[in-house]
Parts: sequence; structure tokens; C-alpha cells
Amino acid sequence: MTTRSKSIAIAVVLAIAIVCGGGGRLAVGQDEKPTAKKEHGATTKPCQECHDDFVKDLKARVVHDPTAKGQCRECHDPHASKQLHLVRESLPQLCEECHEPIIAKNAKSLHDPAKKGLCLECHAAHGSNVDKLLKKPPAETCTGCHQKWIDAQPKGWVHKPVGDRDCVFCHAPHGSAQPNLLRKPIGNLCADCHDASDSDFKKAHHGITPTPNDCLSCHTPHAAVTKKPIHAFAHEPFVQGSCDGCHDVSATGGGKLLADTGTKLCGECHEDQMKPWAKVVSPHDPVAKGDCLKCHLPHASEQKRLLAAPTRDLCIGCHQPIAVRAARSTSHAAATPGGTCTNCHLPHGGTTKPLFPSEVSQTCLRCHQLHTNFSHPFGAGVKDPKTQQPLTCLSCHDPHGTPYAFFLRGDPKRDLCVQCHKEYSR
Repeated sequence: MTTRSKSIAIAVVLAIAIVCGGGGRLAVGQDEKPTAKKEHGATTKPCQECHDDFVKDLKARVVHDPTAKGQCRECHDPHASKQLHLVRESLPQLCEECHEPIIAKNAKSLHDPAKKGLCLECHAAHGSNVDKLLKKPPAETCTGCHQKWIDAQPKGWVHKPVGDRDCVFCHAPHGSAQPNLLRKPIGNLCADCHDASDSDFKKAHHGITPTPNDCLSCHTPHAAVTKKPIHAFAHEPFVQGSCDGCHDVSATGGGKLLADTGTKLCGECHEDQMKPWAKVVSPHDPVAKGDCLKCHLPHASEQKRLLAAPTRDLCIGCHQPIAVRAARSTSHAAATPGGTCTNCHLPHGGTTKPLFPSEVSQTCLRCHQLHTNFSHPFGAGVKDPKTQQPLTCLSCHDPHGTPYAFFLRGDPKRDLCVQCHKEYSR
């Protein structure tokens, strides 16, 4: 190598040393050798220098595995993130990188925090003295949101898991393929503790083996007003133990052993209530089919009139599209959550379709009497050009929901009106 080449090589080496070392100093420190372990976030030591508040989590009884191993970057980005606390991904996606899907694909009921990805509502991120990194013991975790519901429960009889505040004994905390976050189908869940072959069980059920999934047709799962785990409202024959009033107890062959079917059976006691239904113009479909049990429970219920669910929930069970439409648009108060369908509709049958107690507009005027003073003309003397029938409130309004104010069927600035007044549509 020539003298000139040697000079150039030495100059290049010196230049590299200056650029990398900052004027001749090593990149890491004056007296230290470069090492990959000093990279920010590679171990807990650099994090603890500023974030000493989470050191106590390392002493907790249960420590999150990445925290225990000093792998902060498993969850956090050391430089920048769109998420709070420099978390790499949104929740629950970040959690599911290590943990199996929080909510199973076949889940039919979801716990609200899990549904919204709010894992940290219940769980601690780094460490906890409670199993599964819960911030509080399970009982306190559940009552943190559900205390008002618990306080509202009757005190006559209390199911042991409820008394122990052991909610997860029956309910899954994230999601379930069963309704109400139940861990198993109701019959299987109850059978975990209540043996149908037990003599006391048989005696309490009059020697009849209940259908596995019918437990809740008689029993309340949480608490009851009486000293027995029976729903608040009970069918009189059931209260009296008169099973043979509805069942043929001498028959064999399984099933429910009903002495008769549908309205024929119910009509033996409820004839006075059923007589008016024969004259209705618009019968409710279950009534027309004689299927009383579509809406009513035969033994006991938490609802008056032995309804199988609160009124609106019961109706939505068959009329789900109405609930969806009401949720997406402006709608009548009776159609919204907390409303009551029977404010406008008769449950068994009406004199006017659909299940109205009177002519459509007269039904509306029971609440909206003032509208007769200023509304559009309507009634028998005014014809709806679209249907050639008398104009009613429903000619312009859809009480179950529309995108327009006052649940109008069109834009009131023009489109609604020109549906009838076509001379103004040009």
C-alpha cells in the first residue's frame, strides 16, 4: 500500500470514529463498551429508572408473565403509539396475541367490558394479589358494577352462589354460547349441584323428573320473595300442588303429559278471558294458533300474568326487526328500550289491525288529543291517495322508527307531502 493510500485509510477510520463516537467518545459511555442489552426497553432496568411506580407489582402474588420476565416491549412500544400508555395494539387484540380468544366465536351473550375490549376494567396489567390478575376479588369485581342489581334482589330465599357473591360459579366472565353468560345449558348447570336421582329432589318435584332445561320455568336463579326458590308470581294450581289440573298424572310415555292442548286446556279456567278473543278482527298469531305458552309460563314467573319475559323483551323475541329499526332512528317512546308495546297494542287481539284497541287514529288520540287542534285533516272524510283508504296518523308517521323527526315517513320539507300532493311535485 502506498503512503498516499495509507493516509486515506487512516482518515476514513478517524472520520467513522468521530461520527459514531461523538468526538472520539464511545456511543454508550466514556468507559463502557457498546452492548445490545442497553437498548431502551430490552430489560426492566431502563424502564424502572423512570417508572418505579410499578415495582410494587413485581412483588404481587400474581405477576403478569411479561412483567415478571422484564419483557416490557411485549406489550409496550418504547417510542410512540396511538394507544394509551404506549401499548402496541388496542385491546383485546394485544391480549389475544398470548391468550386464546377472549370471546369464543360461538358466543351468544357477551359481558359488556369484554365486548368493548375493556380488559383493564377488571384485570390489572402488571401484577395483582388476586388470581387471574383481577384488580379485586371476584365478588368485589362483580359488585363494582352490579351492586344496585344485587341490592334490588328479594331477601326471602337467596341462592348460595349469590349469597357468597360467587357469580362465576354459574356465569362466564367474558362470553358464552348460552344466554345470560351461563357456563352451560341451564339443565346441565343446575345438575352440577342438584342430583335429580336424590330422594329429596324427587319428593320436592312430586315424584316427577323435570325436563332438564325447564328449571327456570318454576325457579328463580338468584333470590325469591318467599322462603322457597320459586318465582314471584305463580300459577294457582302450581301453588296448590294440583298438578292433575293440567297434567294427566296417570299417563306414561314421558313428555309434559298435558291433559289437553293449547287454549282448550287454558280455557277450562280462563274461559271469561278467552270469549272476547273470538270476536277480534286482528288476533295475535299465538292466540289464533292456540299457543298460550308462546308468551306465558305455565308454573311461575318473575313477571305479572306469568309472562315469560318483560313485555317489550317478549315482543322483540318475535318482532326483532322492529327493535333494530327503533334503535337506528327516531321512534315512538313505546318502541324504544323501556317502552311498553301494550301502550298501543292489545296482546291477544284488537278490533283494528295491527292489534289496536280501536280505530288507528283514535288509538293515537288517547295520548295525543291536542293534535286534533292543529294537525293535517284526517279521518273518514279524508282519503289517503296512496291507499284509497281513510287518512290516519299512520299515513304520515311510522311509530316504530324512521330517519326523520317525529318518525315521519319522509322528509317533511317536501318529499313527504308530494307523495299525496303530486300537483306540487313538478
